[in-house]
Amino acid sequence: MEKRIRAPFLFIAVILIIACVLLELGGTAALNATPIGGWLHDLQGKTADVDTLLSETGLFDDIDIAEATKSVNSEIRSPRGFGVLYLAVIDGIFAFTLISTASGLIIPQGIQAQAQGVVTCLYSMSTCLAGIAAIYVALAALILMVALLLAIPFGTIVYFIKFADFNRGTPMAILGLTMLLKICAVIMLPLAHQAFLTRLGLIVLILASIISNLIVAFLLALPPGFLVSITDAIAGIIVAIIGVICSIPLFIGSILSIISVLSFLRKAARV
Repeated sequence: MEKRIRAPFLFIAVILIIACVLLELGGTAALNATPIGGWLHDLQGKTADVDTLLSETGLFDDIDIAEATKSVNSEIRSPRGFGVLYLAVIDGIFAFTLISTASGLIIPQGIQAQAQGVVTCLYSMSTCLAGIAAIYVALAALILMVALLLAIPFGTIVYFIKFADFNRGTPMAILGLTMLLKICAVIMLPLAHQAFLTRLGLIVLILASIISNLIVAFLLALPPGFLVSITDAIAGIIVAIIGVICSIPLFIGSILSIISVLSFLRKAARV
């Protein structure tokens, strides 16, 4: 198929997906991301107001805000914007698949056949491990936020101070742009070669990428503003799980490819 591929369209698709991944990775900087472990620093200016409020009411004199916030300063350090950031796991697999195909137009087939299995194995394994780690981080943050929200009254106050102001306008804009980039990349693929439409694995990967984009957008747009931080973490967990699932067939295929290459080399050595 490689000889009949219209290279410019394929290269455009690769560039678009790479741009999509870079946008998702860099998008958290635009979300005013701060480590959860940095709550104390952010709360310093607001704790006094809360102390004043509680002291005036006299209802919670036994609560030391400063000491309680230290317990919130956990070891969990993760950026806000889980959904947008974790989309890079799936789209990274998409980009890697296209890059592997495009590399066949530049690298000699013999060299590519021997190296691609190993490279794919390493990439899929690292992606799977990164996805599992991402699930753990998002799940820990989700549990922490839910626990704070339900820990009336003080935990709820801390939650509203830190998480109730999630700015969903920026991630929604990023999601809209990444969706546009994905659609353009998908259009480029059949223009590069019609056989791309018959590759089941690629079609499933495209659907997973687009559906994940829609899931994140839905979970950010659906709830009231003060719950968006929680649904964003849920979106991140769902997307990371999908990314891990997508990396497994890639890993299995790479192992089979390595076995095939080794078998071929063994037969060639015997001859």
